[in-house]
Amino acid sequence: MERGNEDGDGVSKARIILAEDDSSIRKLLAGVLTGQGYEVEAVEHGGLALELVESGQSFDLVITDIQMPVMNGLELIAILSESRPDLPVVVVTGYGDRDLLIELIRLGCDDFVQKPVKATDFLVKVGQVVEMKRHREEAARQERAEMTERNTLLAREAEVYAKSVQDLRTEIAGAKAVYQDLIQLNPGSYKVHAFWKVQTYKSLGGDYIGIRNTPQGCDVLVADVAGHDLAASYHTVLVKAFFDRNFHTDLNGKTFFQVLNRELHDGGRNERMVTAMFLRLDLATMRGELVAAGHPRLVRIPAGTGRVEPISAMGTVLGVQDDIQVDPIHFDIAVGDRFFLYTDGLLNAGWVDGPTGVRRRLGEAGLDELLAQHAHADLEAQVEGVWDGVMRFCRYKQN
Repeated sequence: MERGNEDGDGVSKARIILAEDDSSIRKLLAGVLTGQGYEVEAVEHGGLALELVESGQSFDLVITDIQMPVMNGLELIAILSESRPDLPVVVVTGYGDRDLLIELIRLGCDDFVQKPVKATDFLVKVGQVVEMKRHREEAARQERAEMTERNTLLAREAEVYAKSVQDLRTEIAGAKAVYQDLIQLNPGSYKVHAFWKVQTYKSLGGDYIGIRNTPQGCDVLVADVAGHDLAASYHTVLVKAFFDRNFHTDLNGKTFFQVLNRELHDGGRNERMVTAMFLRLDLATMRGELVAAGHPRLVRIPAGTGRVEPISAMGTVLGVQDDIQVDPIHFDIAVGDRFFLYTDGLLNAGWVDGPTGVRRRLGEAGLDELLAQHAHADLEAQVEGVWDGVMRFCRYKQN
């Protein structure tokens, strides 16, 4: 932004519009301001001040009287508060009272000076308002620079990840076999005891579960790609490739989802909604981190309690928007705690009451009840008991 003058430290002085109908006061205030190095455009009423603002020139402050012909100060402030909320306004008036001050604050006035004006007080207030504007502009510039840097880093991460899935793209013809492999785990190979059940609706689908040991413990990822077609399986392959690579890069759940979302979104060409949950268990510190992207809540049963404790984390679904918001949550863990992750197919298990046509759905309450019923069994027996309860609830008919 160009300025007309600089102070002794080389800092650009502000450009100011002064609107005052009294010529003697206008000349006095303009002289006080220019004497301090400010560049001043002095005009006779608010209409001329507005023309200057709209001329495309850069200004840092508007100083205005209230009672003026053509356009008074209140009218000018009301317009600027809508069209230029970034441009501060200082009012100089001899008609100030409490009601007027309240109205000025409501309209967005930044400060208020009573006539007769004391030059020292006037300059102090002008300097404070100008400095506040500069601080806001600097903060905004820093925020934009930081956002640009973050986006650049995410883009670079996405490029690195994208290279690792090029070979998988060429193998999509074997999607069915690949998908069946995606939903299988390796029993006994993890730092935590894991047991799972998978029932696919079709030979292709979008469900994914993965567990990866880490130096401190393990990461668990559950994802659900919308649909049961080839594209859903392709996106599931993509999710797996990124999760496999995360073993080497060790991104936390939030950053992992940001990088994964950038690739899934792919500029909108292959838009496909994905919900996911990332659970990191640190067995060294006995702390857990949960990050969810529009996914059903996690359920924990603390060791030896049989008590069902839902844990919910807020987050945007993946693959639809170019930017997402996810809020990680952290909690203590103990030996013997059980964590249950699942996709929404489990909650949607249900049946239709023939006489009434009402659809009955298992839902979170039904799942919690089943988990509680089998909470004191060993892990495999609990999962099998819950699974059997779900199947009985939906009359053994997948929907």
